[in-house]
Amino acid sequence: MDKRYQVFLSSTFADLEEERKEVIAALQKAGYLVSGMETFPSDDDESWEVIKRVIGQSDYYVLVVAGRYGSIGKGGKSFTEMEYEHAKTLGLPVLAFLHRDPNNLPHKNVETSNQDKLEKFRSKIDKLHNRRSWSTKHELSTEVLASLSQTVNLRPQTGWVRGDIADENAILSRKLEEARSECDAIRTERDNLAERLQNFGADESKKLIAWGNDVVELAILVRDKKSSNNHVEMSFTTQWSRVFDLVAPNLIGWCATHKAMKSVESMLEKEVSKQHIEFSPVEFAGLSKASFRIVRNQLVALELIQIETKNQGQEIGSRIIFSNTVEYWRLSNQGLREYSIKHAIRRESD
Repeated sequence: MDKRYQVFLSSTFADLEEERKEVIAALQKAGYLVSGMETFPSDDDESWEVIKRVIGQSDYYVLVVAGRYGSIGKGGKSFTEMEYEHAKTLGLPVLAFLHRDPNNLPHKNVETSNQDKLEKFRSKIDKLHNRRSWSTKHELSTEVLASLSQTVNLRPQTGWVRGDIADENAILSRKLEEARSECDAIRTERDNLAERLQNFGADESKKLIAWGNDVVELAILVRDKKSSNNHVEMSFTTQWSRVFDLVAPNLIGWCATHKAMKSVESMLEKEVSKQHIEFSPVEFAGLSKASFRIVRNQLVALELIQIETKNQGQEIGSRIIFSNTVEYWRLSNQGLREYSIKHAIRRESD
């Protein structure tokens, strides 16, 4: 972008007229827009509002001080110091240039009536800024141009551009914003599709898992009543919804796995008895480990139960020793909803 910066050049005029011309010429040749007291008819209170407005439109403030304090405004300060303070208030980058030896300036360029105010002003500038010194107008213009170029690189400001370029940039900015909005919309749609695909994949996977009235064949253990050491596996057929009904009531809260297994076996024993399977001369001894793992994995895959492991501690004296890890079961939100809906009271049909 072809951006140009506006520089406000502040100084006394009568004693620095030639120096100002030199600085303005160097800055304009370098491509800067320069404004200053040449723009205003006089240093009076009526023009002060105009001066403030021009300073506010500038990007950088250049202050040159030599042997004169300058015309005094209503507040008792010179217009040069008032311009400086206004630029500071606006937060403009300030570049200050103090004459190296004002005592050797020609008598006509040295002001005696406000010498104390001039010294205070120079001291304030010297304290607050990394000021540069100069002796001749050529040295001043060179110092101003070099310092301003460095400041522009370190502290770039808003600047000015041609109207047609600004219009073109506004169009490009609008198109860029539209492209960003479209990109955000595409990202949102992509994320929604990814979530739907993930959920679809999960739902489709569940459809492949046996559930409801699907039959499951479990292996139960029976043993000879005369010999408690000999276990024999027998096949027992039921439905997955029935298995879940046997387990769910015991899993409203967390239940250790071995207790959950005992409840399954206890319920299965009653279920087996209902199907009139004759155990004599054998008796029910439990569910095989393989079948128990099948039940566990199926209910986890259907997201009907949650599994969590916890460290089991044993209190010895004043200390608790964690000896082993215990697995716990609990109905998931989906499992609780499934069980509740199935056993909820239905209203009577008309």
